[in-house]
Parts: sequence; C-alpha cells; structure tokens
Amino acid sequence: MTASRSLSKRISRNKWAINSPVVEALKSPDNFWTDVITLVQSYLFILFAAWNDGLLGLPSNGLTYGVEYLIAIGIVIEIYLRLRFTEQKSWYFYPLLIVDAISVLTIIPALGFVTLARVIRLIVSAVRMLHLIDKMSRVKGNPFTILLVYPLIVPVAAALFYAVEGHDKHAQIHNFFEALVLMLSYSLTVGLASNHPVTYAGKTIAGVMLLIGILCISIIGNALSDRYTILRSSEVEKQGPG
Repeated sequence: MTASRSLSKRISRNKWAINSPVVEALKSPDNFWTDVITLVQSYLFILFAAWNDGLLGLPSNGLTYGVEYLIAIGIVIEIYLRLRFTEQKSWYFYPLLIVDAISVLTIIPALGFVTLARVIRLIVSAVRMLHLIDKMSRVKGNPFTILLVYPLIVPVAAALFYAVEGHDKHAQIHNFFEALVLMLSYSLTVGLASNHPVTYAGKTIAGVMLLIGILCISIIGNALSDRYTILRSSEVEKQGPG
C-alpha cells in the first residue's frame, strides 16, 4: 500500500511538471514572456558579472557575488528545462545552449582571473540578447522593439570595450562611463572627435556598434515611413474622390 501511494504521488508530481505553465511556455518556440524573462535574466547576469569584474568602477561585495551566483544557477536550471521540454528545436537551439553554458562557466574562480573568459562572457551574452531582441521584434510584429538595443546592448558593448581597451597605455577612455558615452555615440552613427579606439579589438567593437546603429536607424526609419504612408492613404480614402 505504501509503495502504491508513493508511486501515485510520483506520477502526480510528474503530471503537474509536464502540465505546468513553465513547461508549456518552454514548449512554444515563440512565447513572448519566456523571451522577456530570459532577456532580463541575461542582462542582470551581465550587469553583476561586469560589476564583480571591476568593469563598472563600483566596489563589489558578498551581496553582488551572491546575486551573480544565484542568476547563474537560474540559467543552469533554464538550460536543463529547455533541454528536457522544448519540443520544436530550431537550428540555433543547441548553439545558444552552448553560449549559455560558456557564460555560466566563467564564474568559476579558476577562470575569473582570465581576461579572455570575461571577454567571452560579455560577447556571448551580447549575442544572446541581440537574438532575443530580434525574436521579440519578429514575434510581436513591432520593429520599434529593436530600440532595446540602446538600453541593453550599448552598456554591454561599453563594458566589453573597457575590458579590452581600458588598460592600454594609449587608451583615451579611463572608466566605464567614458566607454559608455563612446559606444552610445558610435551606435548613433556620430562618434566622438575627442575620443576614439586605439586597439584593434576596440576598433572592431566600435565598428560593430556603428553597423548595429545603422541597421537600427534604417529599420526605424522604414517603419516610420510605412506608418505615415498608411496613415496618408487612410486619410485619402476617407476624403474620397474629388
């Protein structure tokens, strides 16, 4: 009787897990709120990782390290749930999981002193967020979602830029906030006359941000043009002939 009850409870728990809202959301490849939660989780992980790596110029403590480890545990749980329950796996499903795994592995103390590990974490996290922003824009059918690049991707690019260029003896930026202003200027396609990259890695990052800025401005410009064309057509139809 006891074994039968135990088996019944186990089946009940498994049935609840399979039918839970979280699992149902993971089964859908285009669930909007799943993407939003993943995006927020990714951004917080990058933020606290950059904080603890000294890239923001802010003192780290036990609380900031604890938050980073908790978010890393959350990402590990997400990786497991996606592997187990996602039914429709696109071509980029496994590459993204590998990217997430690399991001999490960089919290290991043995890798914490390797600058390359920090750079890899920032790069893969930025790529992941760009993919999520693009996916959210396509799913919602709203091109203006691409503007999330500015509050989300530009600070990550600034942290990455400061990581590769901030300690060069010829560097023209000396803290994260100067790097943030420089990356924002490149993403707006204007640049700064007073500061510019001095290393090949820094020039590459600035060039990528310039291309992203051109794409964002083009997408928004086309969306606005289409919108006003549609509005004008609607007004002409209402006025009728003559």
